[in-house]
Amino acid sequence: MDDLVRTLEQWVRVASWSRDPAGVRRMVAGLVPLFRSLGARVDRVPLDPWSTWDEDGRAVAVAVGPALWAVRRPTASTQVLIVAHADTALPLTRPPERGTHRGRPALWGVGALDAKGGIAVAWEALRRFEVGGRTEPDVGWAVWIAPDEELGSPASAPLLVSRAGRYGTALVFEPSHPDGALVSDRMGSGNFTVVAHGRRAHAGRNPDEGRNAVHALAAFVVELERWAGDTPGVRVNVGEIRGGEAVNVIPERAVARWNVRCRDPLDVQRFTEGLTRIHARIEARYGVRLEIHGELGRPPRRLDDRTLALYERLAACAGRSGRSLRWAPSGGVSDANLLSAAGLACADGLGPRGDGMHTPEEWVDLHSLEERVELVTEFLRSLEAAHRSGGRSAEAVP
Repeated sequence: MDDLVRTLEQWVRVASWSRDPAGVRRMVAGLVPLFRSLGARVDRVPLDPWSTWDEDGRAVAVAVGPALWAVRRPTASTQVLIVAHADTALPLTRPPERGTHRGRPALWGVGALDAKGGIAVAWEALRRFEVGGRTEPDVGWAVWIAPDEELGSPASAPLLVSRAGRYGTALVFEPSHPDGALVSDRMGSGNFTVVAHGRRAHAGRNPDEGRNAVHALAAFVVELERWAGDTPGVRVNVGEIRGGEAVNVIPERAVARWNVRCRDPLDVQRFTEGLTRIHARIEARYGVRLEIHGELGRPPRRLDDRTLALYERLAACAGRSGRSLRWAPSGGVSDANLLSAAGLACADGLGPRGDGMHTPEEWVDLHSLEERVELVTEFLRSLEAAHRSGGRSAEAVP
């Protein structure tokens, strides 16, 4: 395990912020020989840029790094899809640092927990599974490591979903809850941009000829926040706002960007209808034109019967090591949202424990790496044991 910790520390030193394609490329390149060492066919998959809108409301194309796709025994009767991501939510501002947290060894650093720690768990579990048997197992696996998960997987999601179709079971190596629980339900999430187009005019000489885009946008934000606050199951966070040129000029353009989270599909419908009404009211009241861009890119994830059966199987595997395993909802999102919507039984939160995600104080509990490796290794071995005893394959479990 010391070697795995050193490897993880090296990965954290590789700056792989989502908006740094070169850094993500270096991180993915470093993973290629590790998965090849397990006998997998490994490809670096280039992705097309994705379209978004900048802080001035202009359409821009954003480049991302490559994804990693590793496949081992693609013709085996039992197939498992393993999913993680190489990008980080923040740029690297300082090198990783080891220490202790509440008496347990810890590693601090951007990406140490989310999700380079998850990649470490997945790789070590696969390594033990591959070298631990006396004969070639009849369990195949594929690994997908995304370069843009922290952006909402805008470039990688379609390709992941298309490749996931042949798998019945997915293991997603996002961080667990701080107490080690897996993640069950997740809210849906989407990122949106609104551009208010007004009319420029002099603030003193001819103000009546202007249409103040900043005033309109401010009213839009207030109405959106108020509406979301009165609508159970919907959360809105307006995170960026920009507009205007000078205090004596009525501004012709203003831009805001926000994230919305919805608990279930009915909430998605409520959000869409509420946004349409607010849009129309603000345009009529202020005489401006609003452009709204975005979508709910990750649908809500609910714990269905097949995934529950998968969690129960994982709990049985944990029990054989003398550990208990539970699961609980999270307000965050992951690629598990996409895989569940595609019909896979999907276990989420199989990464290690820790906290501070999306902050410079992110840390991972190093003891939990071994706990998770043991769990995933035992799960893979249980699939092979079921196959050898004539039991159900992974496509049928759950």
